[in-house]
Amino acid sequence: MNGQWIDLRPLPTEGEGFAEYPNSKEYSLNQLNLSYGFGLAYEISPKLDIKIEYVSRILFTDYLDDVHGRYIDPSVFSKYLSGTQLADALILNDRGRPDALPNQNTNQPGGIRGDPNDNDSYFSINIKIGYIIGRQKISGGHSKKFRNQYRSPIRF
Repeated sequence: MNGQWIDLRPLPTEGEGFAEYPNSKEYSLNQLNLSYGFGLAYEISPKLDIKIEYVSRILFTDYLDDVHGRYIDPSVFSKYLSGTQLADALILNDRGRPDALPNQNTNQPGGIRGDPNDNDSYFSINIKIGYIIGRQKISGGHSKKFRNQYRSPIRF
């Protein structure tokens, strides 16, 4: 916020741990995930290769983005927080789109903030360029494939 990193867990933006919201439990910052992915590799030359890979991670939490359920009454924050934490919680509780029409906003107490029925997930796409050192040509190799002509690659 305003160029500064704000930890959201200490600001129970959905009333986690508040007596007024007994169903909103504190969440762990450590989570397991299931990963899957695929990739392609292409050897450009005996010394250079390129790879692209896609990796997706399915989490066992819905709090990766600190959004899970419903908006709470913002007046409750002052019972549990003060100072900078209170100010940050009031601002970060509602990060609605400024261009949304009034009838599209759900940012009133009890309104939908997130979808508790779907856990979070994320993916990454990586492009890697490798330079191969220490590769020696095999004598008598007549194949046009680089990998068949050379051995013992060390890749970076």
